[in-house]
Amino acid sequence: MKKSLLPVLLLALLLCFTACNSNTLDPVISTTPSADAGEASPGADGTAAPTPTVAPVAEPDYAVVEVSDAGFDDLYNQSTYVLLGTVEDDGVEWNSCRAPGDASKPNETVFEMDMSFKFTIVECLKGDLKAGDTIQYNVHYRDKYPGEDDYTVDANYLAPVKGNTYLIFVEPDPEEALKQYCYPGIEPHCFELKDDTLYIYTNREIKDTWADGQGVEGVKYASAKLEMGIEDAAE
Repeated sequence: MKKSLLPVLLLALLLCFTACNSNTLDPVISTTPSADAGEASPGADGTAAPTPTVAPVAEPDYAVVEVSDAGFDDLYNQSTYVLLGTVEDDGVEWNSCRAPGDASKPNETVFEMDMSFKFTIVECLKGDLKAGDTIQYNVHYRDKYPGEDDYTVDANYLAPVKGNTYLIFVEPDPEEALKQYCYPGIEPHCFELKDDTLYIYTNREIKDTWADGQGVEGVKYASAKLEMGIEDAAE
């Protein structure tokens, strides 16, 4: 009879020992954000454990520009606007990153600065514009993001010259109210027109190699139009 009670007594002592010791352990509190919108696991007193905050990383608001090496036909097919025109001024700085919820105002913490040039259209080869219309032709210049003290100048920045004529491949700003601001959507996006010949206008590494060097050697404007599929080029 005594032997049969021994296992029961040992089990009871073991359970009591486990329960008593569990009350002395420090609760484990997770500080890792959970999958459900960052809610934290509750702490020992029933309150939510603090979730560490991570500063958001500012990312460029402008689209990453694709580089093409195929020729004028590829540039034409991948662009919304293909415009021949003249630069009318020396440009002004413009923050292409706008205030959240109000595109009429610049962002006050993220600075994605372009130089914006008044560009009068001589000939619209693609798009819903016409000769005599003006746009703001934007060229990326420099950036400054939260936490940075100084601007970083775009190593590829090259300003067009006032009074000169260029063929540009650009995209309108997606905001309807800012549609007159146009940006490069592909590279090379700019060619200077001299004596009816187009010369690539860029300081990017592709300058000497684009389309097997045609940009540096020069391409007749009429030939470029034919390559873009504009059949009336010879007229």
